Amino acid sequence: MTSITREQVKQALDKGVTLVDARDPEDYEQGHLPNAISIPAADVQSDAPQLLQSKNEKIITYCGGGACPKSQEAADALRELGYTNVSEYSGGMQEWQGAGGQIDKGAANNSGSAGNTWAAA
Repeated sequence: MTSITREQVKQALDKGVTLVDARDPEDYEQGHLPNAISIPAADVQSDAPQLLQSKNEKIITYCGGGACPKSQEAADALRELGYTNVSEYSGGMQEWQGAGGQIDKGAANNSGSAGNTWAAA
């Protein structure tokens, strides 16, 4: 398991990283990291092949942070599906918000990884 820090997530903003919010859709709608796509941990096996086209793209999973296991569950499921460049941001929403990070709101618009990569703010 590769776990990354908030600073590493911030640095990834310019590098076309795909960010996967592993929380439930209701939590995603209330607030998520910029440009994240919603793939709940329980749905990774069915949804990831349609939403994440390249098995080699850089993917960062996250959830609520703290004791939330969903980002690790999602990262493990992605690896089982053959994705080779997956990291987990274990600090998640709790750490991101606590540090004043930008939060987007609204329903998921999961059109696939080509339209959901990180962009500099």
